[in-house]
Parts: sequence; structure tokens; C-alpha cells
Amino acid sequence: MYKIDEQEKLIIKELVRDPRISDNQIAIKTNVPLKTVNRKRKLLEEKNLLHYYCLLDTSPQGTGTFLGRSLFIIVLKDGITRKSLLEKHGMSEKATKFFPKHIFFTLVGEFEGNIAIITLLESRKLDDLVEIYNAEIVTELEKYFGPGCVKKTITIPVAGTVRNMRNYMPYRNIANGKIIDSWPNENIFVDE
Repeated sequence: MYKIDEQEKLIIKELVRDPRISDNQIAIKTNVPLKTVNRKRKLLEEKNLLHYYCLLDTSPQGTGTFLGRSLFIIVLKDGITRKSLLEKHGMSEKATKFFPKHIFFTLVGEFEGNIAIITLLESRKLDDLVEIYNAEIVTELEKYFGPGCVKKTITIPVAGTVRNMRNYMPYRNIANGKIIDSWPNENIFVDE
């Protein structure tokens, strides 16, 4: 466990606000010396505490590439472990080449004592989501865990995004690819 200090919190808040910001700009905005910003940012990256993402909005409100979005909660049968799921399914060829087109995100969790996969699927058409799920996702899971490995599936159609990664609210505080300048720093969560 790593304890984030006050200077690091200031640096991280600026990176949350705009991941493309330079260390020089961070130093100016936070009054943290440039060499300290360089050193602390590099340390946070080396410790795998900082990750940078680019999100292209392919929803109907964005590029319109994908018109259908549904959250799938896939409950696996008894005996399948998180470790085996991550080792077998996560390393499959399909997981690295086909799934990026349709899977917006995937999480692993627990549902009533069983491993659950929580994934947001996207497709050009809403009615294709069930086809993609059954023909691609279930088939891939059965390849590794056998027929009937899916105990239960819950689907929830998704209309839009209200909040992303704690701090990003597309309809409230995002403009031109970053958090708006008028958004108060105290509204950006880093660590307590």
C-alpha cells in the first residue's frame, strides 16, 4: 500500500483535470517545484498508481458507431475461480482481437457465491447484443470452462453515462476532452 502525500494529491488533481498537461504546467498551477513534479509523477507511474486513458465516445451522443449498449452480468457455475477466469479467458485470442470492438469494459466480481463477469457490450444495433453475447461471449467461456458454465445472466440496457472513473461527468464537467477550468479542485477526488 502506498500513502499519497499532499504534493502528490495536487499533482494528481491536475492530471485528472487534464491528462495531457505538462509537468511544467503542473508546477506552475500547484506551486510544487518542477523537479519534484517530475520525480513524483515518475514514481507514481512506476508504482502503477497512475494510468492514462483515451476515451472515444462511440455512443449515439458521440460518433454514433454503436447504437446499442447493455450491461451483462454473467454468473458462472460453481467451481470456477477468479484466477482460472483471468488466466484462461483473459489470455484468449478472441479476448485480445475480437472483443475490443464490442466490449466497453469488463469487471470480475461475485454474485451469490459465484464468480461474475460484469461487462458493458456495445453493438451497431441493439438487437445484435444478445447475438454477440450468445454466439461470441458464451461460446468463448464454454471453450474454457465447458458447456453450461454460465449459471445465470442479467442484462440491463444502458442509455448513457453519468459518471466515469469517479471524476468525469460528461454532461456536467467535461469540455474539449478535459475537466472544465471552472470545476473546483475540491470536487476532484484523489485519495483520502
